[in-house]
Amino acid sequence: TTAIRHLLDYYGATAAHNNKPISEAMLFGISGGIGFSYYLFEYDGYEPTLFISVAHRYTARFGQYMDRLYKRLGLETVLKMTRSSHEAETNLNTDLAHGRPVIVHVDRAQLPYYAEESEYGDHALLVLGRDDKTNDLVIADQSEQLVYLPVADLTFARESIDSLSFRALTLAKPEKPIDLEDGIIRGIKQCWDALINAPQPKKNYGLTGLKNWVELVNSPKAKRGWLKTFTPGPNLYVGLVW
Repeated sequence: TTAIRHLLDYYGATAAHNNKPISEAMLFGISGGIGFSYYLFEYDGYEPTLFISVAHRYTARFGQYMDRLYKRLGLETVLKMTRSSHEAETNLNTDLAHGRPVIVHVDRAQLPYYAEESEYGDHALLVLGRDDKTNDLVIADQSEQLVYLPVADLTFARESIDSLSFRALTLAKPEKPIDLEDGIIRGIKQCWDALINAPQPKKNYGLTGLKNWVELVNSPKAKRGWLKTFTPGPNLYVGLVW
């Protein structure tokens, strides 16, 4: 939701009820809000791999997480996807030349300023334009400070997840303050449903998954409990840094 918040701020969009900028917390809530999922993967000869998510997006495919948000806000969007890196760069250059910032999707681990070893997770950021001196792309991401990134670095991060197909999205500038009421109601309903009626296996999702995780963290008898899985050494490090 950070990317769409940056884009709405860029266009000066406001909420109809107070004529103020829409906070990221509000956008996250309208998109569906909190959730819970937990997975622990163990393979012989390797440290355990831990995955915990506190968002509702259990079944959303890469790139599609914010689609409901756009619809609930009544935003007019244009989506472009391609298998060609050359075409993707051409599309990006065209939109920027016409003054249209672009939300692009990447594998965050491939961005040099995150310094992550592995991720393979869909991450959206906003490309605002180019630096006049270096020709680097001007990026608005999770920091409040702008990031300057060579085109080749962004292209590499975009093509690292094949299923994203260089996904890029532009947004028409909202012509009037955005009415949030219907979106808020839909977001609350989706959040409730994701927590109560979580998908299978229920032990990994929603409130049932959260209860199961608490038991695994605290129980000395659980077969896959944390006291047995994250023993002192490399395994404990994995559990702590997550």
